[in-house]
Amino acid sequence: MNTIRIGILGAAKIVPRSIIEPSKFVDNICLWGIASRDKAKAEEFSRIYQIPYVFSDYDELLKCDDIDAVYIPLSNDLHATWIINAAIAKKHVLVEKPICLNSAEFDLMLEVSKNTGVQILEAIMVQHHPWQNEVKNMITTGIYGKLQSIKTHSTFRLSSEDNYRLSPEKGGGAFFDLGSYWLQFIQECIGLHPQSFYGKSDFSGPNGIDLTFEAVLEYANGVKSEFLCSFQRPFEANHWLEFEKSKVRIRNFFGPALGTHSMNIDIKEKDLDKTEKIVFSAQNYYVNQLKYFVKLIEGKEHIDYFQYQERVRLMSDIYQLAYLESIKHR
Repeated sequence: MNTIRIGILGAAKIVPRSIIEPSKFVDNICLWGIASRDKAKAEEFSRIYQIPYVFSDYDELLKCDDIDAVYIPLSNDLHATWIINAAIAKKHVLVEKPICLNSAEFDLMLEVSKNTGVQILEAIMVQHHPWQNEVKNMITTGIYGKLQSIKTHSTFRLSSEDNYRLSPEKGGGAFFDLGSYWLQFIQECIGLHPQSFYGKSDFSGPNGIDLTFEAVLEYANGVKSEFLCSFQRPFEANHWLEFEKSKVRIRNFFGPALGTHSMNIDIKEKDLDKTEKIVFSAQNYYVNQLKYFVKLIEGKEHIDYFQYQERVRLMSDIYQLAYLESIKHR
């Protein structure tokens, strides 16, 4: 197999954890080059992590014929622009979530992708782990009775003042940062066709961002999905699923993003004083994600871009609804 040479657009803090360290455990991957708005920072990354080439800017990196694919960890507002530029340069793309901020951006990206044949993978790393399939099977098989509700909390304290997440112009805020994980999980489990939806935030954070955001999806079959995300609360990353016969908890679903960690699903049967655990072997989300990206480029996996489109549209609609409601109450 040919080695896939990857260029990195940006020397973001997440880069060592999300691609540099994982690349050591994935065959046929070579981190070929890096570019940053601050060239000195790119040179520092190159020296510390032995990345062979430093480029003066993103455009120069995209012009390099030796590079097959790019990783984009830029602020959310820049995702669409650099996905499109990379696709035009015929580079496959791994881009941090959210893939973009609205349907208009997505439609442009999809058109360029179709014309050039490049693959675009949104880096929602939690999807590359067997726990999601296990939960989906619980729902589809009805082993614990009908699903009644799903509740998700995803919170942490954002301490840095120099962070794009605090700028609405850069697609900042808690919902755009954390909502992608929730929507992908719900889409995988029960689909994204709610009968109604709701979003709420007071948008009282720095520069008018949503420091805390609540959302609800309600389905025709009575299932309700509730979501809370925040930059103001202590760390929490949990899913709770209520079935007719059991309560299921996925505790700290971000764990395998912070290293090679095992995961458990806790199942408590309602009629019995009994708790069951499903234990998964230690894995790393980013290693799994990078292996999937390789298979995607090699044509061994396939992406349903319609699912991307659904998530982008619903995320944008929920956010806009919450924003408009907040204006009414000011």
